[in-house]
Amino acid sequence: MRNSKLSEQRATARKRRSDAITWRLTGADAPRGAWLLDSSAEGLAFAYRGERVPGVDAIIDVCPDPEHSPEVFQAARVRRVTRVHGDLMVIGAEVWRTSAFPPAASERVEAKGPPPAKPMLDLRPFDLDDVMTRASELRKNAWWRSGG
Repeated sequence: MRNSKLSEQRATARKRRSDAITWRLTGADAPRGAWLLDSSAEGLAFAYRGERVPGVDAIIDVCPDPEHSPEVFQAARVRRVTRVHGDLMVIGAEVWRTSAFPPAASERVEAKGPPPAKPMLDLRPFDLDDVMTRASELRKNAWWRSGG
């Protein structure tokens, strides 16, 4: 019998994060924005809202730079996809590389000032409890309006 607590242990420590990242399905797929939740030397977890979601064992490219320079993408295998609510997913992936995922944006020295605004991506920080509470309120309002 497999212990679920043991299955969550990793060889290296996880670090909680709150950074914008870019990912894409390997190949000619268009880059998508996501929000990095945590990372370790072997993998990462990120939140993504959208219709096209990779399946388990799919190969994706991830990039810590929202500017998505092509040479910075790193290959990763999707290990877990969890639907949080509606089109909001948490994706866990094992990254294939020799170096650790770069430090959090808050740990880097901002020598060149803030990055230019990207109006296409809405990557504001969010609290999962707030998201779930708001979703519950929306469901209740929809039920009440439908006469249910």
